[in-house]
Amino acid sequence: MKQINIIEIILLVFLISGCSLTIGTKYPEKKSSTAKKNTATSQAIVQTKGVWHTVKKGENLYRISLYYEVPQQEIKKANKIETENIVVGQKLFIPNTTKKSPIFALTPDTMDKPYTEEVKTTENITPDTKILKNIEFIWPVEGKIICDYGQLGNKGIDILAQASSKVKAARSGKIVYTGITAKYGETIIIEHDNEMFSVYGHDLIIKVKQGQSVKTGAIIGEMKNSGKGRKYLHFEIRYKDQPVNPFNYLQKD
Repeated sequence: MKQINIIEIILLVFLISGCSLTIGTKYPEKKSSTAKKNTATSQAIVQTKGVWHTVKKGENLYRISLYYEVPQQEIKKANKIETENIVVGQKLFIPNTTKKSPIFALTPDTMDKPYTEEVKTTENITPDTKILKNIEFIWPVEGKIICDYGQLGNKGIDILAQASSKVKAARSGKIVYTGITAKYGETIIIEHDNEMFSVYGHDLIIKVKQGQSVKTGAIIGEMKNSGKGRKYLHFEIRYKDQPVNPFNYLQKD
């Protein structure tokens, strides 16, 4: 398989991978089945970018606004609601964001402590075996795992990190892609030896250029520092065009 085809496939799967669904360039036109109060919202739809958020127990509009870094007034306007009263199960459209809907409830505890659960593999994930021996990657950034490999179809891992943290090349290689992807915003893809690739995206500021060669540990980007929401790096390791379990290759220390 030629390199360009591998890169195209990697970029394509960003549209369907990850822990949750991201709406592309406009509101869906179907009605919400949660409650009658959401019907008017769906009918009054205009084209914009955003995501759907289902209200969980213990959440309030303030913390939802804080997580997505979108003012409460914009959320209320987009959903045609006049008060801050929301109910469990209610679907809210969060405009002007590409941030993925969290798998945990946005409560005081979880805003500071990420939710984790047992990793569950899916049919779309490469078997949890190490394909190549003696191949090792370093961690691209320090932080806590908030979405694991295989969890809800995730093709990599999501690492909660401090704002402005430096993002490092997990292994020596050549930068074969820098740019914007629909799923993860600013994205970097590095081609390594043995037909392996690493992918970096989401809350990322790119600090390298396509075609540049980098050594293991070289600074390739940094975490964004704007807004008050949680910042995380989406990281993948791929063999050819297939995702593999990063934990089989990342250093244990």
